[in-house]
Amino acid sequence: MEQNLRIVRRIFEDKNIIKRIFVVFVALCFVSDFLTKISITYGDSSFSRLAGVIKLIFEFLMIILLLKKKKITQGLVLGGILVFAFLISNINEVLASPTPINHNTLIQNVYYANRYLYIFIFIAFLKLYEVEFSVKDSFIELFKLVLNINSIIIIIAFLFKIELFRSFPFSLRFGYDGVFSKNGEAAYYYMFFISILYNEYFLDKKVKSLMKVIAISIVSLLLGKKIILLFLFLLLVGHIAFVLRKTKELGLGLLIVMMGLGFYREVITATIFKISPFWEGVYQNYGLIGTLTSIRSKLFVDFIEHASANWNAVNYFFGTGEYEKYKVEFEFVDVFLFFGITGIIVFIYLLKKYFYNKTSMISRCLFLCILISSFFSGALFISVTSMIFFYVVFQCINSKEYT
Repeated sequence: MEQNLRIVRRIFEDKNIIKRIFVVFVALCFVSDFLTKISITYGDSSFSRLAGVIKLIFEFLMIILLLKKKKITQGLVLGGILVFAFLISNINEVLASPTPINHNTLIQNVYYANRYLYIFIFIAFLKLYEVEFSVKDSFIELFKLVLNINSIIIIIAFLFKIELFRSFPFSLRFGYDGVFSKNGEAAYYYMFFISILYNEYFLDKKVKSLMKVIAISIVSLLLGKKIILLFLFLLLVGHIAFVLRKTKELGLGLLIVMMGLGFYREVITATIFKISPFWEGVYQNYGLIGTLTSIRSKLFVDFIEHASANWNAVNYFFGTGEYEKYKVEFEFVDVFLFFGITGIIVFIYLLKKYFYNKTSMISRCLFLCILISSFFSGALFISVTSMIFFYVVFQCINSKEYT
């Protein structure tokens, strides 16, 4: 047994082997995600948990190898702080509740906590084994290949109305996300893909690279996710302001757009409702802000009212055990809900240290476009694959090794 462990340790001292295992893990995630989508779409639960099992196996592998190193990294410290906040908040919930705590709620909270903590374990693992990624690694090629193939599938599905590849199967809501089971994750994947392509264009300034950015941006709109519209708008604004340095033209353009939206509001909304009738009911019941935020604005108000009436100091500092009941899906609001002020501080530090690039204006622009977009859509920090891809993609972008 000890000899087998030594062999495993020697294998994982080879950074190239770790990268290969990671690529295999990513490939399995994509395959299992598609199988999950088939299961969900056609009501068969055979593969519904497969993607989660693969992520859990990879997580256990990382934890075992971390324990073998017997060293503490900043990623582990940050994760440990969140574990402490999670324990305090749930103990506080048990003590403050007049009725016995629901065991299903506790299990659900552990599930959500693990999803938040996964990125900390992943980064700690990479740092401890000194693994770094660049654009020359096979992960980027695999990621681009999958997204390119998926883009073709989306176009075909859009043209021929294939239900399996829709973002919202068997509903009135418009959107096609291809092989991915979660349309929210698919939106982030495309934001990362566009970021890679945009960075390539910025570095080589070739028309071919620009056409790739435009083509994938158009395909991403077929997902039917408003977060994509916001991301592309922010990226366009950033490009005009910081790359082209045409701030006056930008200001004039934004003014014209705002006036156009005001004058043609009814025509625009009628067109949107024709494409996706689902939003007409939402608009009538919740108004423009509720429609733009997919009712998250109402959930946000409900959360504020609940916190004001029921929260104590422990909740504000460490969060609450009622995440599922009051989650808003505004990114940092949900972190605050689950981990309190402690969680906000930890995630800001994580982003600043491992994602934000002080020296690259393009990287900062892309990073902020994604982060601002996620604030209004949520489910980035709690998505295991989205956070892993977010980290690796930006590590690659920051490496500036395109050829």
